[in-house]
Amino acid sequence: MLEQKLEDLLRTHLATTGASTLRITSKTGHLQEHECRTKLSSQAILVASFAQPEATTQQPGRLELLERAARALRSCVREHYREGARVVWPELAFPHVETAAQDPQRLITARIQQFLKALVDSSPLHQEVLMLRGRLIASASPLEELEEAQLDLLARQLDKANESAEGTAHGELVRPGIYAHSFWYGAALIGFCRGDYSVDFVRHRNKMVSRELVHLLEMLEGGPDKPVKQAPPP
Repeated sequence: MLEQKLEDLLRTHLATTGASTLRITSKTGHLQEHECRTKLSSQAILVASFAQPEATTQQPGRLELLERAARALRSCVREHYREGARVVWPELAFPHVETAAQDPQRLITARIQQFLKALVDSSPLHQEVLMLRGRLIASASPLEELEEAQLDLLARQLDKANESAEGTAHGELVRPGIYAHSFWYGAALIGFCRGDYSVDFVRHRNKMVSRELVHLLEMLEGGPDKPVKQAPPP
């Protein structure tokens, strides 16, 4: 049970940190190229591997993002063990190191991230996030702490907008600095903007990208067994 919870957190923070691999280990040897680490406890460390060197302008930096992930992992472990009990950290990696290279889901997620980056590059948004049924799938770049903290609330508010939308199962949120809309079966694109933006333009760009993402989500998750919204009986 604990290992599954920790693996779920590693999966989530793989997206928030932009790492290619996250692993919990007791081994404290030399770091490889493009790796960084932070301490989880006296017996365990969290190591992140990246495909590229860190950009000098990246804010927040990789170590700060990794420390956020470590705090979430420590909190999970504290909830699992009774006070005073001896804590044992399992050796975990996500994606599993031996299968990461050929993992089709990882390849699909990387393709999704390319679309999100392209959307940011072609619009006033500085960040774009894809969520599916309340779960973070990918982001255009590592999330800032405030953005990450807002995701659950925005996803719930978007669910309510879906229920009240007339003539469609998909709603949207239009606010200063935020544009979000739902599509497919429980998927949502949430965009963050530091300045003003044209709603029509951003809506158009988001819908163009969401049409492409549908095909990738079908390969990643498969479709649900029931429709999003059923029409009332005549």
